[in-house]
Amino acid sequence: MVDHILHVIKVTGTEALGVGTDWSKPFQDVLRGSGSRRELAARSLTSGFDWIGWRPEDRYSRDVYTSGFESWDQWPNITAAMLRRQIPEETVVKILGQNFLRVFGVACG
Repeated sequence: MVDHILHVIKVTGTEALGVGTDWSKPFQDVLRGSGSRRELAARSLTSGFDWIGWRPEDRYSRDVYTSGFESWDQWPNITAAMLRRQIPEETVVKILGQNFLRVFGVACG
């Protein structure tokens, strides 16, 4: 994941990057007892979605996880990994939320 972050920094700079956490819902479902991992993985088949043009290996799957970031409670692992890879702390802060706040402030006044 940090390789991808470093690539985006190289291509766009540090102001245009943010890591979102919107995928945590499947894990919250399991924690609440409203589904198993197998049931949640079955949802990734998305029967109503048109996958035309997507290579099979690029399709979203709830069975694929980033090692060390299999669930939302492992968020600190991304922070630590970026710092280990020598991404400056001020850049990590931008990536983890400051850029979102800046853009939201500009958009909403």
